Amino acid sequence: MGVTWNVLRGNMEKQVRDNLGYHYTSIDSFMSIFDGIEDGKFRFHANSIFSLNDPTEMEYGYREICKLLPEIEKELSISDAKYKLSGIWSIDPQLSLDEWMNRHLKMMKNNFQHSCVISYSRHRDNLQLWGMYGDNGKGVALGLDVRNYYIERYSTDGQITHDWTHMDPDVPHAVDVEYDTISPMSIPYLYTKWEHSQYWKSVQHIIEKDKIIDEQIKTLTQMMKIVAPFVKHGVYSYEKESRIIQIHKTLSDIKFKKNARGSITPYIEVEIPTSCLKEIIVGPCCDFDLMKKCIEIM
Repeated sequence: MGVTWNVLRGNMEKQVRDNLGYHYTSIDSFMSIFDGIEDGKFRFHANSIFSLNDPTEMEYGYREICKLLPEIEKELSISDAKYKLSGIWSIDPQLSLDEWMNRHLKMMKNNFQHSCVISYSRHRDNLQLWGMYGDNGKGVALGLDVRNYYIERYSTDGQITHDWTHMDPDVPHAVDVEYDTISPMSIPYLYTKWEHSQYWKSVQHIIEKDKIIDEQIKTLTQMMKIVAPFVKHGVYSYEKESRIIQIHKTLSDIKFKKNARGSITPYIEVEIPTSCLKEIIVGPCCDFDLMKKCIEIM
């Protein structure tokens, strides 16, 4: 397997290691990340959610979120059909949920109304991940402490709170991916419920059908931007993935690069302090001694 090199002197405390996420990457990407250091910050590329390896990922997340809506509406006591988000695709009786979803996702993609993603794993040294993301074992895994980006917070008395201000597009935020069923206590469920409650407060006084539909589309778009990237099919659960996502503020934030398949990928730069880097694992196919010396010089 890979060979560990601690960036910190001595052994890391268990508490620090337990909070690390491992970003597997190639040497080219690794060097690009280090070359881009400025003012004590890395500039990671957060790729468009529509440009990730699984092209159906947003569709899966979309359907799972739609499954939550009837239960959430019941919890919020929304009984009038014209206000229910869960029935918006029945506006046009000719549309199925899949047809509505495909139209909505196409609109989000064309208007760049979506999140950009940095992925990392709770696996600190995994052969499958080396093969998929670490250039077949010739890359590195960066151990990052990203606790400050998590929505879930623990107070001094051990109580859990949720900082929804992390949904601000100015701030990147991190969540552990949910696989298959979304738990009622998970961040995706709680945020979907919170967003739905904000919609319900704002729309109750509106009676014009077109205005209600506009608010529904705006709310669904926001839910999908924030929540869908954190919901994946169970077939990927072996990755133990967590993600940092950020939403661009203006179109000028969006940059473009050529991906491994030869097509154009949109991305945005996310600044992460170099102090978040706690550990580097050199891939199992590398010359460890040479790699370690080169990285130390860098």
